[in-house]
Amino acid sequence: MTSRPLYLFLLSLVVTIAVLNGQRSVYWRPYDDNPQESLASFHAHGFALANQAGGIRNPFVARHFDAANGTVVPYNHWPNGFFALFSLVIRAAGNTETVGRTFALLLNLLGAYLLAWAFRDRFGFVFFGVPLLLALPIGRAAMPFVFVDAALFCWLGFLALAVAAGEPEKYRRAGRILFRLTAVLAPFFCQLIAPFLLAGAVARYAFHRRCREFIADVAIASAAVAVLLLLLAWTDRGLLAGGRELVTQFLHRSNLSLRYDESVGWLELSRRLFDHLWKNLGSLTALLPGLWLGLVVRKKSVAVWLPAALAYSLLLRNYVGIHIFANLPLLAIALFTGFSGLCLLVETELIRGDARPLVRRLIAYPTIALLLLVPLAVGGRDYYRLDSAIAGQRLAYRALAPAIDRSAANAFVVPGNDDWRMIQFYCGERLARGIRAHEPRRLGVIDLPNKTLTVAPVLPVQSAN
Repeated sequence: MTSRPLYLFLLSLVVTIAVLNGQRSVYWRPYDDNPQESLASFHAHGFALANQAGGIRNPFVARHFDAANGTVVPYNHWPNGFFALFSLVIRAAGNTETVGRTFALLLNLLGAYLLAWAFRDRFGFVFFGVPLLLALPIGRAAMPFVFVDAALFCWLGFLALAVAAGEPEKYRRAGRILFRLTAVLAPFFCQLIAPFLLAGAVARYAFHRRCREFIADVAIASAAVAVLLLLLAWTDRGLLAGGRELVTQFLHRSNLSLRYDESVGWLELSRRLFDHLWKNLGSLTALLPGLWLGLVVRKKSVAVWLPAALAYSLLLRNYVGIHIFANLPLLAIALFTGFSGLCLLVETELIRGDARPLVRRLIAYPTIALLLLVPLAVGGRDYYRLDSAIAGQRLAYRALAPAIDRSAANAFVVPGNDDWRMIQFYCGERLARGIRAHEPRRLGVIDLPNKTLTVAPVLPVQSAN
């Protein structure tokens, strides 16, 4: 990296820190907003804390608590990589919402800066796409979101870095090693990376035209995903039952066979994706096709990521169409595509010529700044709002947290409340301790409206006679 891009990268970091500091209440908000976001974040802590309980033979499959029975059960919709790493973070920093938000932000910001490097322009203006992404509605909603999607976005950044770094022939080997390392590791954090792995292999082939290398790239990525799926299917119920569960969940996410009361058709998905793009990028959305074609004409490897993100959205339309946070890859890639395309346009049309360098800069820099700040001027309002029911339960749990931690109970139920995710956050550490110590089950009954915890009495041992 030459001096000017390096300076702009460092300046973008300063701006990113300023945005985070100025909107602390947004990026480190409590888990008390839309259930789609808040309950999933609570659940992520439950997955992580279950890693501290032991007792699961397959370390690659996610696991969470059956709180009512004080046990750990496998949850094979997701691999365990993100949650195992999150468990280590919780061990070091504590089981708090602030820790969860910080962990997610760090992973997402790392992915965003790696994407910015892959989309880099001559001067380094693309690095300012990171604080802009952070400040847009999707950034405020999704970048602090605590779930495997943060790992997906982070690995997507490494994937883009591997492809872009290997563009020059002299760095092809380094790019190949990084790509294959990412292809092997990334699926164990989120299997939804698979479509992007294929796109990356295609992009590498388009640059180097090495058929053997392409076949090897695809084979390595496919083998990693296949091994992961086999491991996810290996549950206590057997491989066939685990495999059927994986297939059923995928068919639902792709809207081929519904298992829940949620469905997004092709036309509805198209409308929602356009709404997301317009809400975040505004009129820049209309320029995206032309800017993307500019990258294609100039044979930039990053041109592969926008169609890859669209294909990902279409393939998993029940996942992307329903969950706001799942749109972060598409919107981030669209933003960086716009940045990169605009910078190339300004470089070729305004910077070249016979004008003096100072004059060219006085024209080019304000032009880039004006065009790239369009999304901030038209960005919509935040996606999420405070949910009074979630907020009330959260306050009740917080009041009970010391009693839960000291309680003799090692299994918990909440009469009249069938949500099984929030309880994993507030009772997870106590559940894990009880499981590790092989304590006999003692049930705690949590009354949220009255903020009380009652431990069921220990029944006397009955004589066999």
